Amino acid sequence: MKKILTLGVLLLSSLFMFAQTDWTTSGIEQLLKEYMALIDNGDIAASIDYMHPSLFKLESKEMISQKLEESFNDPELQVKLSQFQVKKIGDIVTYKSINYSLVDYEMDITMKHIPEEGAEDKELEEMNGFMQAMYEAMYGEENVVFDEEDHSFVITSNNQMFAIGDPEIGAWKILENKEGMKKMLGNIVPKKVIKKMAKL
Repeated sequence: MKKILTLGVLLLSSLFMFAQTDWTTSGIEQLLKEYMALIDNGDIAASIDYMHPSLFKLESKEMISQKLEESFNDPELQVKLSQFQVKKIGDIVTYKSINYSLVDYEMDITMKHIPEEGAEDKELEEMNGFMQAMYEAMYGEENVVFDEEDHSFVITSNNQMFAIGDPEIGAWKILENKEGMKKMLGNIVPKKVIKKMAKL
């Protein structure tokens, strides 16, 4: 009898979880609102929970968290993400009960290189010139601003991600749509979905 009651509670809890998930654009908006708040607060580790679990098949969540923490706590380079703005949430495409949407967004990346102790002004000027040229090549000249007072670069980065709503997971998750991830994306987002999105 006790086992039956326990099973019943678990089943009801599962059904409640699925019932509470909003598989519409509003659900994506809520996901991004929560995600943006974490980014703006610098809580990068917590933001990992919003990523699609397929990422953790390549590398554990703990390892990804560790690498991110190291990146944002580098003594030679201060990095801050801010001004996360959603530009567009694409129409939702449903394929085999899984929901997909493309999200265009931008954010500011502030990068401040910490010079070696005793570095001369000429060395700093050369380093900043080199870094500016590199960032402009990566993000576009119009998206890179050098703050002379703070000796930091503010970069406006335009990006795209997939919002994936899988009932088996029970929540919307995000997956960056980057050139270096095309192979992995091909195993997660069906080609039929990508083709349909291209026509929307």
